[in-house]
Amino acid sequence: VAVLPSENGGRCVVDCVRWDANAANQSRGLRYASVLLANLGASFKSPETGADWVPAASFDPVGKIDYFAKERGEFMFGSPGEAEARFECVKAGRYEVLFRGRSDPAKGVYGMAEVRVDGARIGEVEARGRSSRDFVVGQVPSLGPGVHTVSVRFTNDYYEPPEDRQLYLGALGFRKE
Repeated sequence: VAVLPSENGGRCVVDCVRWDANAANQSRGLRYASVLLANLGASFKSPETGADWVPAASFDPVGKIDYFAKERGEFMFGSPGEAEARFECVKAGRYEVLFRGRSDPAKGVYGMAEVRVDGARIGEVEARGRSSRDFVVGQVPSLGPGVHTVSVRFTNDYYEPPEDRQLYLGALGFRKE
């Protein structure tokens, strides 16, 4: 680790450890970086308001998915397909939609998740990481109170041994804007 002065009077921290080379090291790398930066006097922005989550256990396949599983709190897409869940919105408003999950890459590309709310496409996100984390998908401009349907579609499956791209959904979140 090298700490260098920057042009604007701050500091530049250079860490040459490849924390991203092994997915198991991601949380270690994040903890290391936060402690290092805190000890150097960095201040941190408080986390944004929390999201309300629709857990993976609430999702069911839509039609036939050749390979899927619900295990350890995840919905695993082993082949292309769509899963959906129903949820209740208690407060009307504009919501940011989050995808919590991970992916196994193939040919250097990670799994893509397309999200729809009540049939309207919200967006698509690449789950870039073997460890689960949150990805912003897009916004629902207006969500009224009541029961709604949310769906996730795995859009870019790839299988050529030994590579097999898979997508893992942990939960979908809704954060009021």
